[in-house]
Amino acid sequence: MSLSKRLLCALMALALTLSLGSCASLLGEAMERDRETPDTPTQPETPDTPDTPDTPDEPDTPGTPETPGSPAAPESPEDALDQNRQADERGFTVFPEGEYLEERFRTPEPLPEYDYVDHFRSNLVWGGTPVACSTGDVFYYYTEALGSVGAEYLHYYDKATGLSGVLCGKPECTSSGPDCNGYMSTDAKGLSLYDGRLWWLDLTGLQVYSCALDGSDHRRGPTVSLDMVGYNRGRGGVPELYFHRGTMYWANSQDVVVNGEVHERSDVIAVPLDGSEPYIVYQAIDVGYPNVHPYRDKLLLTLWNEGQGGVYLYDINTRKTETVFSGETGFIDSGGRAIIRDEGIYQSITIKLDEGVYTEGLRFLPWEGGEFVPVEFKGDVTDTRERSGLRVKYDFTDRTFNLSVMSVFGESILDASFPDVDVDVEVKQYMIWFLGWDSDCYYFILANSGLDTNDAAYIAISADGKSLTVIDRVKSPEDTGDKPWKN
Repeated sequence: MSLSKRLLCALMALALTLSLGSCASLLGEAMERDRETPDTPTQPETPDTPDTPDTPDEPDTPGTPETPGSPAAPESPEDALDQNRQADERGFTVFPEGEYLEERFRTPEPLPEYDYVDHFRSNLVWGGTPVACSTGDVFYYYTEALGSVGAEYLHYYDKATGLSGVLCGKPECTSSGPDCNGYMSTDAKGLSLYDGRLWWLDLTGLQVYSCALDGSDHRRGPTVSLDMVGYNRGRGGVPELYFHRGTMYWANSQDVVVNGEVHERSDVIAVPLDGSEPYIVYQAIDVGYPNVHPYRDKLLLTLWNEGQGGVYLYDINTRKTETVFSGETGFIDSGGRAIIRDEGIYQSITIKLDEGVYTEGLRFLPWEGGEFVPVEFKGDVTDTRERSGLRVKYDFTDRTFNLSVMSVFGESILDASFPDVDVDVEVKQYMIWFLGWDSDCYYFILANSGLDTNDAAYIAISADGKSLTVIDRVKSPEDTGDKPWKN
């Protein structure tokens, strides 16, 4: 071979080597970038692939896995249930024989310091989770009730003195951060009076807190297990939260995705306040929202879904469950919440008469079970709604507040009208929420429903109908960033 040909071959080999080297270098750089950004797939992911990491910006897309490293996506609705428990055919967890409550709680008699009181089951939050409570002398509430920005603060209204404001006795406090005794969290829920203290749950961290009635002595309680409740704010609403005989009960329903189809999972979780292990009371698929009502040494659980329903009585000491009713409901219900009396269970319902035509109804179920019996109202309940064991009707027109209160049976308790109510907030279009009641007052929020402001007033109407008191006024902050609401 001539010299010129040998040089040509050498040059061609050198070019090929450099080309391959460049390709290898580029390939190495691409692999390095992939290692640095593992959550960005190079090809579209198949939604039903169990182990594919989720796209962080779209956590709620149906059919996609929850998070990297999460369990395989369920293949059937039953697979979406907690697999680490034994459950009966109804969905209640099966526990060994025994007694589980502290001895002081093992009684069917009332325990006023430790029993949940159904006076503040508000219509402000889905499920009726309380946003206020009362000792009888002092009414407690918090400004999250208005959808506040940034943080929530405990407020109080002292009936004897007429004073109200943030629940903090520090003279130097500006109520602008966690150092304030009135500070709760950035997403507080379930404000309750229990065992002489105020209790609530920080829904962001699933952390229980409590404080003394004067706002001092803040304490951290148990943490709710995220693995157990599987809570996703985007896929489930605000849970019902009830503090009762040593335990916080959590009830909620949320969407679970099974083979690309959305199903509703219902959960009732017990979180002992002494820090012992939380446990699942009830869990099932596609049975409707679980309405819970603690009553002495029992939990009453009602479920209604697509014409089927169930009423169950759960013994919180033995953890055994009786079926009080199960079958067709034959009505459209108004939440399924129960009104418990010594003689049995009453339930306010909405009966469908025709397409788009409904009427209010009441029915009764004895403790021993059987069939629901219709109950005739003792008065005209038109336009009234059941709230916390009462029937109420109210409106605010031309600065006049009108209120009618009835017993759950339709017996008139109060009719009152208050003209020229000075709420001292910007008036546009008002919305009214009934917060609850005690022996002295009925409590309301009168809020501006305008999109550009959340001005509102808290109102107390005396039980005798003689006085209306604007106990607090809350105005929108000038800057709607992370500032809390202020008086």
